[in-house]
Amino acid sequence: MKNKMQEFIRKLAGFSHLHADDIEAIHALDAELITIDRGVDIISEGDKPKFLNLVHAGLACRYKLLEDGRRQITAYLIPGDLCDLNVYVLDKMDHGIMALTQTLIMRIDRTDMDALLERPRIALGLLKSTLVDEAVLRQWIISAGRRRAIEAIAHLFCEVHARMAAVGHVQDGSFFLPITQQDLGDTIGLTPVHVNRSLQEMRSNDLIRMDHGALHIPDIARLHDIAGFEPLYLHLLEKSAAPGRAADLVGRP
Repeated sequence: MKNKMQEFIRKLAGFSHLHADDIEAIHALDAELITIDRGVDIISEGDKPKFLNLVHAGLACRYKLLEDGRRQITAYLIPGDLCDLNVYVLDKMDHGIMALTQTLIMRIDRTDMDALLERPRIALGLLKSTLVDEAVLRQWIISAGRRRAIEAIAHLFCEVHARMAAVGHVQDGSFFLPITQQDLGDTIGLTPVHVNRSLQEMRSNDLIRMDHGALHIPDIARLHDIAGFEPLYLHLLEKSAAPGRAADLVGRP
């Protein structure tokens, strides 16, 4: 299970100075690994959560459906993200969590997570993670309400790039983001036609390349400028691997 926790450790190390004993406690979690197919709910609106769900591989989203079937995506969940840290204190889910790709999920027992939360550095990392989720949602609201289409898409891509890089999933400017134009429209509040037109313009200006589910950003600084992207709201430590030397401990036998 050690290697399966590496993204979770990297994410927490980006928010808090983890010590070796904290990392070993995470490695010791007894989690069941399950596969969720694309388009299938990890947990549905109205369900009572029985486990905490941690994304190990793939991409998931939080979403709400209107009565006529229209969907609004309110968050992307990448490797290392907990889908529902606090929701089990509620009676029922007030939104759904769906796999946008075939996704590997680790199901963690509540009592095991409660034990982790007794560790101050882990608790701080998870608290910061929750606050960042709220900051991300604020940026998405700004994109839906004020940013032009290309600015909104560029901002989203810059954000996911930064989050993926923090858990070690960016290589040579490329990362896994196999979302559809419908998914992107449901995220930003655009029609698929508008999304398609904007993506074509971004490709023609060599801002992005998309190939078989991979997104490549040739010049991330240029995309930052177009999006007006300032990563402060993600509140990542400058070198997430340095505190507690987490990177040295990930996957250690």
